[in-house]
Amino acid sequence: MTTKNHTLKLCAVGLTLLQTNMTWASCGCPSQQHTTKPAETSSNRWGVQASIVDSGTTSIGVVNYGECHSAGFNVSGFLRTNGKSTNVFSPAFFGGPRFKVRENTYFAFGVDISTDIGKKDGRSINSSVNVGPYVSIEYQPVSHIVLSAWINPYTYQNQRIGGQRTTTHKFAAGGIGISYLF
Repeated sequence: MTTKNHTLKLCAVGLTLLQTNMTWASCGCPSQQHTTKPAETSSNRWGVQASIVDSGTTSIGVVNYGECHSAGFNVSGFLRTNGKSTNVFSPAFFGGPRFKVRENTYFAFGVDISTDIGKKDGRSINSSVNVGPYVSIEYQPVSHIVLSAWINPYTYQNQRIGGQRTTTHKFAAGGIGISYLF
């Protein structure tokens, strides 16, 4: 019997888990090389982000952009009531290094981790983990706005729904987002 999985993306946007004041010597960021001082305020900023992923799921969260890192936390939800009830809440985390490629443009990569909570097709989600790498381009046209687009080349999803465990390997997902920085 084949189970059709509706993968809610972990194309994450959102709230920083933890920011450290460590040296990023391999990053190539002059503001942080060979020092443990935090970056200037202008290069370490918090913001809110809204995004949409290729499955059409929207999310909102909190992000932190530094000269050499981007990280965040987001939440998304999915409701469907035709036939069997589906209501899924998905918190997600992401983080990784970023590199300046032009004046207002950054290349970033890292890891997305999320979980799904709720009911899927009328059955309870007993456990769920989604993990995979991401690659993104981040463009900052003005000081308070960041536009981002990312690709998740591979996502591993393991769920136990109603006592049945399924593993899904998803390739080539992605999304776009806009952030307002404070």
